[in-house]
Amino acid sequence: MILVFATWFDTTVTAGVQRESFATFDATSYGLAFGVGSMVVAGLVLTVAIIGWRCRSIGLGIVYAVAGGLIAFLVYLMLAVGTSIGSPDAPPPLFDLLSVLSNLEAMTEGPLHAFSIIGAAMAIVGIVQIADGMVRRRASRRSRPLPVEAEGPRATIEEVVGPARG
Repeated sequence: MILVFATWFDTTVTAGVQRESFATFDATSYGLAFGVGSMVVAGLVLTVAIIGWRCRSIGLGIVYAVAGGLIAFLVYLMLAVGTSIGSPDAPPPLFDLLSVLSNLEAMTEGPLHAFSIIGAAMAIVGIVQIADGMVRRRASRRSRPLPVEAEGPRATIEEVVGPARG
């Protein structure tokens, strides 16, 4: 949902204001939209981080790391697949993969790059969740010593030294 909203805001609102601004040679509205959009993206990055921190799940961390990494490196993956298609022994499924990656990049491309920024935040949060989960598991495996009670006789209330009784 966060990615959908960020992509919509970036590709529709900010890109629309940018086109209008370039057509009228008035940079004021675009500057305002870019500033507001940057704040929206920063808020969504913090939201992704808070959701990840509150869940503290290694499974969610793996999903965040893989999906976020794919989103953050979408352009690189698209270029890598496109370059490998140029080789004579390229398998046919690479053409379909390049088509999917190109369409995804075209749909999410905006002036703020919100899709890739939030994807990078997801990858970082996922890596932190995985590391935190591994540290917590290691700490829970350590044997904890049982509390040691004080040895020796215990005093009763009558034996406690106190003020003289009259």
